[in-house]
Amino acid sequence: MFVPPVAPLFLHLPGDAIRASDQLPPGTRLFAKALEKAERVVFALAAEGSDKFALTADVTCTSQEDAAVLRAQLE
Repeated sequence: MFVPPVAPLFLHLPGDAIRASDQLPPGTRLFAKALEKAERVVFALAAEGSDKFALTADVTCTSQEDAAVLRAQLE
C-alpha cells in the first residue's frame, strides 16, 4: 500500500511505469533500467535547512536480493 511521504513535493512511480523505459526521456533510461525490478519508487523533494533541498528515493523491491543488487548499482 502506498503511503505518501510528508515532503511537499513527491513523485510516485509504480513498477509498470518504471519498466516502460522506452517511453522515458533518453537521459533517464539507464537509471530506470537499474530500477526495473522495483515494485515502486517514491522520489521526494524537501527543504534541508534554509538554503538547500534534499531529494530522496524510497525504493520497494520484490526481494532482499534485488534490493542488494540495486544498492550496489546505485552506489
